[in-house]
Amino acid sequence: MLARFNHPLVSNFEQCSVHDREMHEHRARTSYRYAEMSDFVTAVCEALGGASHYNYDSNTAFIYRPGDTHVLGEIGFADLRFRKVGKEKLAYYVRTANIHNSKISVDNWKHNTVSTDKLSTAVKLAVNHLKPLDVRGAVEATCAEVKNIITKDRNILSMHVRDKMQALLGFYVYSDYDLSKGIFKELRNITFASEELNRDKDELYKHAAAVAEFDRYLERGLTYVAFSDNYGQPVADVVSVFMSTETEPKLYPPIRMAATELPEWAQRRTAVLKLVSNNTHVRGVGVRVDDRVFYICTGEYE
Repeated sequence: MLARFNHPLVSNFEQCSVHDREMHEHRARTSYRYAEMSDFVTAVCEALGGASHYNYDSNTAFIYRPGDTHVLGEIGFADLRFRKVGKEKLAYYVRTANIHNSKISVDNWKHNTVSTDKLSTAVKLAVNHLKPLDVRGAVEATCAEVKNIITKDRNILSMHVRDKMQALLGFYVYSDYDLSKGIFKELRNITFASEELNRDKDELYKHAAAVAEFDRYLERGLTYVAFSDNYGQPVADVVSVFMSTETEPKLYPPIRMAATELPEWAQRRTAVLKLVSNNTHVRGVGVRVDDRVFYICTGEYE
C-alpha cells in the first residue's frame, strides 16, 4: 500500500476557522520542540521568497504560496527512528510527492522525505524540493473526490428512477434499466386515469433523462481548470480529464493560458460554480473543488 504524500489544497488552510488556526498555533508553541520548529519554518518561508505556513501540530507545518492551488509540501522536526528503540533521534525533514527515498519502503510515510540534523542543510533541502505541484499531480490529488461527488449524485438519481419504476410496475429493479426498450417506449405515451401514476411516470422519465445527461458528459470527459498566480499574472491551467474505472485518470497535455483567455464556455461554467460551496456538483456544469479548482463539463456539448 502506497503512503504517498498527497498535497492538500491551499484553501484548506486559508479558509480554516480562526479557532482551528489558533488551536494548532497553541499546540506548536507548547511543544518542547517549538524553538527548532519555529526557526525551521521561518527560515524556509524566507528562503522561498515569503511563502506562508500552517502549523498542523507540534512538529509539522505545511508550506504554501498564497497564489497556488496546492501546498508545496510539509516540513517538520521529529523523531525519525523506525522502531523508536534507543536514544531519541530528532531531525529536520522535508516531505513532498516529488521525493522518493530509495532507503525507505514505499508503504512508509517517510518514503517521500529527506532529512538532516542541521538547520542550514534542511533549509537547502526545502528550497530544492518544495516546488509547485504540476498539473498531473494536481489532478491526481483531486479527481478521486470529484468522481465520488459525481457518482453519489448519479446514484441518487438512479435510485429515484428505480423507486418510480417500482411504483408503476410493482417490482424493484436493482440496476439501471434501459428505458428505450419494450414497454417503456409505450409507457412514455400512456396517460393514466390516476394523476398520481401520471406524476410517477413523468418523474421516472425526468430522472432517467438526468441520469443519461450524467453519462453523456462524463463520456465526453471533464475539463480541469485551476486558477493560480504566476508572479503577479493570473493564469489558468486547463486539461481534459477522462475519469473511468481506471485507477489513474487519462489526461491530455495541459495548457497554461492567461485567465482572461479561457474559452467562453469555460468562463461561463466556472462563473456558475464560483457561486456554490466547495465540493458541490452542479448538473450539466461541473464540480467546484474550491475557489480556484474546478472540473467542468467539456465544450459546447448542449
